[in-house]
Amino acid sequence: MEIILKVVDANNCDVEYVREASRLNETIFTKQTQLPSIIQSKFKPDVWIFAYGKTEDGEILLGKLDINFSKSTLLNHTIRKVKISNIGILPFARHKNVGSELLHKARKLCDKNYVDYMYIFCDKKVVPFYKHCGFMPITKNEESNQQKTLLLVKPVSKRCIKNPDIIKQDFIQQAKEIKSKQKRS
Repeated sequence: MEIILKVVDANNCDVEYVREASRLNETIFTKQTQLPSIIQSKFKPDVWIFAYGKTEDGEILLGKLDINFSKSTLLNHTIRKVKISNIGILPFARHKNVGSELLHKARKLCDKNYVDYMYIFCDKKVVPFYKHCGFMPITKNEESNQQKTLLLVKPVSKRCIKNPDIIKQDFIQQAKEIKSKQKRS
């Protein structure tokens, strides 16, 4: 089946894409992993990438992923990053390269927007898939960690590919900033 990928601005799109994203989230993610709708609305992505399969009758939704762009400053350099979330493939479309195609399209979008790295928080059971797509644990002991959810990163820019420690330093700095804000509150 031919896979068609569509990049959609989640903040300025046709309502049908919002419905597609909601339906997919409800179908794929269990009630235990879904956030309450009021909280979900606060975490609206910047971009959706939808995967459709071309059939004789038209197009059928196969899966999607959410992208959020952000920036930080590290040692007077702007670090641009992309958080990948809510990647979901409908059961009948799994193991057919849909997830890999979605991540490949996300990478192209990162190149176009001068992003330094992509990151994702994922369940341990899908780590092999993300490693196959070029993601890696941020620390050596991340995989042996007892936590159910892991942080994986994929360097995109030349400076992060040459020096992946930049990514680790960026996350350490963010953690310090969050702690500092919590103390002030």
